[in-house]
Amino acid sequence: MIGDLEGNVTLFEVDGQSGLHYFSDGKPNEPFVVTNHAIHLYPDPSTFPKYDPDEEYNSFNRWNRLAEYLKNHDGVYAKEDMREAMSLVYDHHRDVKAAGGALPFPGRTLWTYVADLQEREMEVKFYRYDGPAESGGQDPILVFHDPITLGFHFQ
Repeated sequence: MIGDLEGNVTLFEVDGQSGLHYFSDGKPNEPFVVTNHAIHLYPDPSTFPKYDPDEEYNSFNRWNRLAEYLKNHDGVYAKEDMREAMSLVYDHHRDVKAAGGALPFPGRTLWTYVADLQEREMEVKFYRYDGPAESGGQDPILVFHDPITLGFHFQ
């Protein structure tokens, strides 16, 4: 994902079958939802394949969860809003194979960040370990390191 101070954003993807390069542009100053499926193949919900809505970590379910959060948000997005949005799609399930992965290992979001282009900084946090399971569930909560703030410079 590439973005600028004017609110323009584009997603660069390499097709896994053909090796061709694709750029998908977002609408200026509007959220651009991206999860773990190819946007050039599935650009919006009308193009999504059928999927089980109970598969919590299915990329299309995750996309819809994030889009719904953004649709219901009012006003300017604060860093806290973005942290909350990201937490809705953390990968923290026990069996990646059950979620469509290649190997039967647990899946984890290893890092996440929120960028503030106006302040020219980003806060990044890294996965540390599994916490207890969420109430009523089997999958653990993720425990992250305290956020680290990094500055960046535009030229």
